[in-house]
Amino acid sequence: MNQLSLVPACDKHGCEKVWYLNQKTSKGQWVCRGCNKENSRKWRQGKSKRAELQQQTPVCLCTRCGVECPGSWHAKRTCEACQRELGRLRNVAYRASQPPARRAYYERNRDKALQQARLSALRDPERIRANQRRWRERNPGVSNAIRAARMGRGNCVISLDAIDKAIIKAMYDKRDRTGLGGGLGPGHYNVDHVQPLSLGGVHAPWNLQILTWEENSSKKNKRPTLREVMKAERRYRLLRRVFERELGTAAS
Repeated sequence: MNQLSLVPACDKHGCEKVWYLNQKTSKGQWVCRGCNKENSRKWRQGKSKRAELQQQTPVCLCTRCGVECPGSWHAKRTCEACQRELGRLRNVAYRASQPPARRAYYERNRDKALQQARLSALRDPERIRANQRRWRERNPGVSNAIRAARMGRGNCVISLDAIDKAIIKAMYDKRDRTGLGGGLGPGHYNVDHVQPLSLGGVHAPWNLQILTWEENSSKKNKRPTLREVMKAERRYRLLRRVFERELGTAAS
């Protein structure tokens, strides 16, 4: 049999095909030179069209919410807000599926986790406050239980009269007047408990003091010294005398 009769012909151009062997994959096939030239020309034209469209439309629509986000015209992307939301959902799913592993990692890297939390609070304090507010809204029962324990009602029962309540209100008012009150980050002031509530302290005027956010964060969860306790007691007695005199004058 003639060897040339075994060479296939192209149905489109009518010419004989040539055998092409791919050196990388060691696979061969019959190809037509005319079809190969047409395919190469179409690929070059499509490449130039893609470059023009990419210059004309430098933004694309988010595949999740539909808003415009930076990127090439053909990319299937999501905006930054959707990426953060998807990351949060992945973290929630991981924490739900791996609670022992996450707890063990936190115990091994407690200092690193606290440092990362402080850095995130410095970078974006508004986002931290928004996350805390959303968590309280999603978990009202747990939030109320924690608040009750922090205010001293979970461990011991204390009775505050009108003067003590007025002192507490005045301290919070002073905190708001002094600077950015009750927030996270530099420039903010907080009402701190001299003896932490987790260590048996109570939410009472003799256990409160006004500190900057830096001082409050560096104080951590430590027991106060005798000097700090005596200083808080002296401050409370002084404020008590002042408020008794003012309330007595107002009543008379």
